[in-house]
Amino acid sequence: MGREKWERGFALASVTVAKNASSPLSGIKSTSALERVMILDEARKTGADEALVLSTGGHIACGSAVNIFWARDGRIETPSLDNGILPGVTRAMVIELAGRANLEIVESRFRKDVLMEAQEVFVTNSLIEIVPVTTIDGRVISAGPGPLTRRLAQMYVKTTSSGGA
Repeated sequence: MGREKWERGFALASVTVAKNASSPLSGIKSTSALERVMILDEARKTGADEALVLSTGGHIACGSAVNIFWARDGRIETPSLDNGILPGVTRAMVIELAGRANLEIVESRFRKDVLMEAQEVFVTNSLIEIVPVTTIDGRVISAGPGPLTRRLAQMYVKTTSSGGA
């Protein structure tokens, strides 16, 4: 991903497909990408870069192929695995890096409205690494990557380019 795109950040759009946390396939990465393709297609039809998927219980889950994090009330929050999300490698690394930086991280079930209270939102996966989110459903979250997103992205690059911790 180019630097300009990173600085502009991603736009997320809520989709109608819900993550079923009680499905036996929940949290499993498989070769069947149809659901992810449908989710991303729905989001992109609105002009967004990525989707915001809720669980069948109405909690924040993930994107089509990303995990989601946000900074609120002085801590980092992210959906817990019991929301049916994939336990992403980059997600785990961000959680570890946050711990190293003495940042409080909370994994739980959250309603979508907490994202509108967030100072920063970012998404992760192994291909894009850490990317800021600047809009959700057309509402501006931030003008670009915030200080926490930048800090974690720098720590991530330093850790992965040096061959590990």
